[in-house]
Amino acid sequence: MVLSCRRDDMILSGSHDAMNLCGRFTALLFKIMSYTAIQGKDQESKEEEVLYLVQDQGDELDGITKDSTPPVPTKLDDAREKDTVDVEEEVVDSAFGWVIVAGGFLTQMVNVGLMRTDGIYFLQFRSRFRESAQLTAWPGAMSLTIQSFMGPVATALCNRFSVRTTVILATVFNVSGLALSGFCTDISQLFFTYGILQGIGRGLTITPGIFIVNMYFDKMRARAIGTSMAGAGLGTFAMVPLHQWLFDTLGFTKAFLMIAAIATSGFLAAALFRPLSMHTEIQREKKLKERAVRNQIRNITQGVLNDSIFGAEKAKNSLKESEKEVESLLKKTVTPTGTRSRDPEGYNYLESCEGGGREEKPRWLWAVLNTCFPVEYKQREKKSSEKRKLFHFELLRDVPFLILCLCMVFFNLSNKIFFSFLPALGTSRGLSQPEASLLISACGVGDIVGRLAAGFIMDQPWVVPELFYGSVLFVCAGATAMLTVVRGFGMFCVGAALFGCFGGVSISQKTTLLAGILGKDILTTSFGIMYCSQGFGTLLGPPISGAMKDALGSYVYPFYLTTACLTFSGILFIISCLLFTARKLRKEKKERESLLSAGGEEKSLQTDSRDSNLRSDAQCEIENDVSDSPSKDGHDCDDDGE
Repeated sequence: MVLSCRRDDMILSGSHDAMNLCGRFTALLFKIMSYTAIQGKDQESKEEEVLYLVQDQGDELDGITKDSTPPVPTKLDDAREKDTVDVEEEVVDSAFGWVIVAGGFLTQMVNVGLMRTDGIYFLQFRSRFRESAQLTAWPGAMSLTIQSFMGPVATALCNRFSVRTTVILATVFNVSGLALSGFCTDISQLFFTYGILQGIGRGLTITPGIFIVNMYFDKMRARAIGTSMAGAGLGTFAMVPLHQWLFDTLGFTKAFLMIAAIATSGFLAAALFRPLSMHTEIQREKKLKERAVRNQIRNITQGVLNDSIFGAEKAKNSLKESEKEVESLLKKTVTPTGTRSRDPEGYNYLESCEGGGREEKPRWLWAVLNTCFPVEYKQREKKSSEKRKLFHFELLRDVPFLILCLCMVFFNLSNKIFFSFLPALGTSRGLSQPEASLLISACGVGDIVGRLAAGFIMDQPWVVPELFYGSVLFVCAGATAMLTVVRGFGMFCVGAALFGCFGGVSISQKTTLLAGILGKDILTTSFGIMYCSQGFGTLLGPPISGAMKDALGSYVYPFYLTTACLTFSGILFIISCLLFTARKLRKEKKERESLLSAGGEEKSLQTDSRDSNLRSDAQCEIENDVSDSPSKDGHDCDDDGE
């Protein structure tokens, strides 16, 4: 009886242990399945949950058994098959590129808006310092000239360091120049504050904003550039009445301080300008981390299913080994090529299974500086010790490109005259000063429409970019000629909006045109040279126009000059395109001739080889005949001897 009771107790105890074991097994599977369904958490929280799961279940299973068969750890086969995950195709034309477009939109809105308000500044400077029109026009002309001359410097800084670093430096110059301009007591002081400092700041901001958008887009480049540069139209529309209101309400000094505060938005744009190489490495690192977590989950799942939750302690050890493999792989693979690593020891990307916390990086200050001031230089098909070429001097000997730069000199001369003297022309025709200021806003509205429309039009396969761009220049000349004869606020707005629309198309699609003609590899240098050449037009335009007004007594004569310069600019553009086309045809002809010559040589080689084969066959037959004849003669001699 006693033995029967003990046997029943043992059976019940065994059943209880089995049920407990099955319950733990079910709970573990539930945790694993619930982990795989986790959505919306970041990568770091996923790693912590997996590591906590391993530690928790390992501690529970330590008391069950230690003699079980260890699970076979799953190696990181995918990571070993390919050390570096190529994500460049996913990065270009990706969704993050539109964040870059937003940064470019912001820089264009603020800086081009400041540039287009030169007409307001001209009136404010003349009323404050009481100088001639020619002298008063010099600070604005000097500012835009230095802005243009900073184009090659900006591209060199972007190539050597990064767009983000360049824009941060530019914002410091821009804010300083605007703030100090409010305290000037003589117009000569404006040559340094408004002319030099602000010119450097704007020049180092506008070019990188266009440059980085070209880097992030390929198929939708024209659309992205058009959207980014539409900020110039919005800035023109909003900045002019805002400036007029600030000067009327706050006065000269406080208005400049408020404008300087607006210019600090360049720091926000710099934060959005993540270098392309850095973004590529971040995406690559993210993929490697996701792959590591998937392999960890697979290790846990296979260990549980193969061994019925036994051997968790050894599974933890195998997980530690996998973690070390992943860390070593990340150190080899994820060292950013676009950001110089200042920590030779690498970074510890995964948390320790035992400690559960991240190792504090000893050089956190360098990490912060590397993020704020990254160094970017591409290493495509190059050794890591080689740096990117900062400047392509061969473009200075390219005649079609130099003619294209001369075309942009005359266009920019006309553009600067137009925006500097349009409010003054309106007031001379009977418009009030607020109405004359709204003419610039009308240009801004047309600018927005033109830039956005041009982005979609230039992406169409049936559009010839060169023909479309050349026609735009002649339409701008017609709009300027219209303003010399119109009267009334409404007609002035129509002419200003027409010029703003087609002028915005011309300005926004210059980079797209250069990328199509010269290629993307030298786009930064070619755009920098072109932007620098435009400085000569901005330097000469306002002083010459001011001298014409002082000599002839009317603001209509500068607009006659603008019409003539725009027409000549269109003619130069046609000549440049014809030369580029002729060179392209010569290049294609040489390629065809080389292919034909290569084919002819191949045919001649085949013919020679065939002739040599025939000769060798004939020679072999002769040799065979010769070799056969002695044997016959010898046989005959033997017969005679017998």
